[in-house]
Amino acid sequence: MTVLFRPSPHCAVILALCKRGRITGYISHTVIRETKKNIASTDQDVKNRLNVYLLQHKLIVTPEPPALAVVALGTRMLEKDAPILAAAMHSPAQYLVTLDYRDFLRPETRDLASSLTILSPGDFVRDFVSA
Repeated sequence: MTVLFRPSPHCAVILALCKRGRITGYISHTVIRETKKNIASTDQDVKNRLNVYLLQHKLIVTPEPPALAVVALGTRMLEKDAPILAAAMHSPAQYLVTLDYRDFLRPETRDLASSLTILSPGDFVRDFVSA
């Protein structure tokens, strides 16, 4: 939910595609919890925007991933990121779109999730538009 803190034209395009039903957007409970934690000290307007984004952009909240999957991934990547990757891997999503270049866009992380294409918002929009 980086779009709440650092507005990005690519994130806005992705959310607009979700809102129009052109793509299906998924979000994990872990991302929602992390976002709520990050905005806890901000003003009420930012907190309200999170709920609006989830509703207006028709983001589907994925079920919690199996605990064993999270533990297994946690031994091969940063433990804090394992629930996010596990949730994506156990959802219908084909893509994991992230601005976390340092952790998720590394080849080692991409190898852990061969069922997903992990890419930045800009790369996703470029690929989607060119398809």
